Amino acid sequence: MKYTIAEALHEMRRLRGADAGRLRGVELHHDLDLDRLTGLDTLPPPWGTRLVDLIEARKRGSITADTPQYLVYSDALPVAWATAHAAVVTPDVPLSPIQARHQRQAAAALSGVDRDTLHELADQRDQREGRPVIADDDEAMVGALRVAPVTDPTRTR
Repeated sequence: MKYTIAEALHEMRRLRGADAGRLRGVELHHDLDLDRLTGLDTLPPPWGTRLVDLIEARKRGSITADTPQYLVYSDALPVAWATAHAAVVTPDVPLSPIQARHQRQAAAALSGVDRDTLHELADQRDQREGRPVIADDDEAMVGALRVAPVTDPTRTR
């Protein structure tokens, strides 16, 4: 399904796949076929090789604070991504005016990831780091507020 730019940016706030033609967001999963991710090698050093290495490590089950969770393309070039810890990365590479605009828009959208998505990322992090994940239906947690540092929004414990 094709989205408008505004709709795609809205989906990006949820880290959901979105295709607005020249602007596209891709969810990264451990079972993602790397061949579906185009343009990774077109990023100049160190960005291209670093991004490929991080995505390949993710496929092997190794997820760190730097691991990409969501990737945004403009004209088939990766211009931004969100990490597993909800940090936004915008590679400093030469971009066309449209790509630069898409990068700014994507960075703004990814910087404002919605609350439910942050909740999911925090639960995934807790599980990876061996902390118990509290069920949403746990009576002790009904109405509870999760707090995290602004600089690390998935660190809720």
